[in-house]
Amino acid sequence: MMSARMPSWLLVALLVVTLPVLAIWPLGIASNLYDEKRMLLVLLLAVTALLLAIAPPLRRLWQSQVDTIPRGISRTLFVVLVLGLLSSSRAVLPHASVTELALWVLLFTLMIVVAAVRAQLRHYFDHVMIAMLALIFVINLMVTSGYVLQALAGVRDLDFRLLFVNFSHLRFFNEFQGWTLPLAVLPALFAQSRGWMILRGLLLIAAMNWWMLLYLSGGRGVLVALMIAIAVMTLLFRGTLKQWLKLQIVSALGGLLLYLVLTIVIPEFVDNVIRNPELLRGSLSGRAALWQLALSMILEHPLLGVGPMHYACVNPALAGHPHNAVLQIAAEWGLPASLLISGLLLWLFTRAIQRARKQCTEYADIDIAPMLLASIIASVVLAQVSGVIVTPISQLMLALIGGWLWGILIPASNGMSKWRMPHTFWSAAIAASMVVLIGVVSPLWQDVINGTIAPPDKSREFKPHFWIDGEICRDGSFWRVHQ
Repeated sequence: MMSARMPSWLLVALLVVTLPVLAIWPLGIASNLYDEKRMLLVLLLAVTALLLAIAPPLRRLWQSQVDTIPRGISRTLFVVLVLGLLSSSRAVLPHASVTELALWVLLFTLMIVVAAVRAQLRHYFDHVMIAMLALIFVINLMVTSGYVLQALAGVRDLDFRLLFVNFSHLRFFNEFQGWTLPLAVLPALFAQSRGWMILRGLLLIAAMNWWMLLYLSGGRGVLVALMIAIAVMTLLFRGTLKQWLKLQIVSALGGLLLYLVLTIVIPEFVDNVIRNPELLRGSLSGRAALWQLALSMILEHPLLGVGPMHYACVNPALAGHPHNAVLQIAAEWGLPASLLISGLLLWLFTRAIQRARKQCTEYADIDIAPMLLASIIASVVLAQVSGVIVTPISQLMLALIGGWLWGILIPASNGMSKWRMPHTFWSAAIAASMVVLIGVVSPLWQDVINGTIAPPDKSREFKPHFWIDGEICRDGSFWRVHQ
């Protein structure tokens, strides 16, 4: 039995290592943190695909989870993929567009694997994921505490960026918070359910710090998205989420109190962080031009769009993406693909809410499904004003949170369906996607290993999409050089 579960535990170990590294510990393997995250994500996807190929127990489990996908959904996903391939064939740089498709095929594969592993390991998977989240929150609390202690000791010229460790842009940190703030009190709830009250207090303080960093960063989009998610969950689940809602309110108010105390006790704390231009704060004022450009692309190319990843392929490039998920898909993949994906998400939300309301907790554990659903709702809302579907850590969180919720609500069965087409199709798609993605990443990875990777060009602003250099059609860009 243990041997059959060994590949599943290996995948869990990979997640437990990869996510904290992406969120906390810069490895220094690339000259830019964004590109480092992209390479680590691709490595995780490659190892996952390799595990599926060499571990029959995990592959059978994955196939069983694939069987939980309704045929209508499978056919819809197939149509979206075909539309993406057609769009890619018409793009200026087809290899860049196909790379985007390959990435999403492997991300969806990872989501299926996570769902299958959770269905097999059940509450053990939940416990490990909760511990991983607790580790991230507590380490961030330690970083904040160290910063404050140094400021109180009179240390000058503190590096404020330590508060937002391992993120090349503050808004990338906020996107990660969009996924994790709905889960901020989950470790405290878990400790409370076990009667570990001292640990609960520490984890609640860590959750307050996580909220404090949101106030400090000025992430208005995240705050609005969280308020919407919390309101929706409260209306839908009412008494079921009383403890979650209570601790979220305590954490949010406690975080606000921490923020106010820091501004009074250490005035330079706010001067160094909030008023520092290096944080590159954005505003909604710039969104109008980005959205208008996306709308013009939709009007000019309504059926197949300009090609995945090709939003920045204009002169001059305004940004790597329009900071709106619906407009981005419609502009790059075409209106039919955008409508299909939007309709699919709406249907999935409806089914997930129905199942979550009927779901019973397992082994006296807390009910995690509504909290995961709140995380997804918050991020979907945030994706309409940011690049949630673009950044590497957000893409990993989508696969992790989506798979976790899937495995709870629709676990894989022991038997497999006689309809073998999805298995064959996904196996072929995974193999093709791996060839494409490794072919794109390997040149840069070799440069990193050899220490010859070029440092970022400080003379111009980078526009992230796949790499930090999102201007794919610019002369000298990564995509042009490796065309």
